[in-house]
Amino acid sequence: MCSHPDGAALQQLDDIKKQAHEIDSAEDYIPPNPPATEEEIQKVEELWSIVFPEDYKNFLMICNGWEM
Repeated sequence: MCSHPDGAALQQLDDIKKQAHEIDSAEDYIPPNPPATEEEIQKVEELWSIVFPEDYKNFLMICNGWEM
């Protein structure tokens, strides 16, 4: 389906998390959701009859959004 994020992409995500944590106080920090699996992404694509771009699939496999 799509390639898994490489080490450099995961390091970038860790850096962004650290920067976000430094900007916002611990009370305001909302951690990202766990990564989506390839199967979960495929189910949504089938349900909605769409195909997500590969970059977006890679993003979802790193961080499946946030909940407010």
